Amino acid sequence: ATLNATTIPPSLNSRYMIAVAQLSEYLLQQHTQRSFTQEWVKLGPSCLRLLKLNDEAVAELLTEATLILEAED
Repeated sequence: ATLNATTIPPSLNSRYMIAVAQLSEYLLQQHTQRSFTQEWVKLGPSCLRLLKLNDEAVAELLTEATLILEAED
């Protein structure tokens, strides 16, 4: 899954940054199995719509993030 920043209208940049931050936090929580918040439950569906991602893409991102996070340990 890829996020293409060049297609983001400037007026939506802050929304996209928030969505990416929420997705990043969710991926980290899934990887570490710690610090689960209710933010993803509340904001996740909207973030995924805004980023044009589905559950399959999130699973792919989690796999990629896991490889990066484990390399940093």
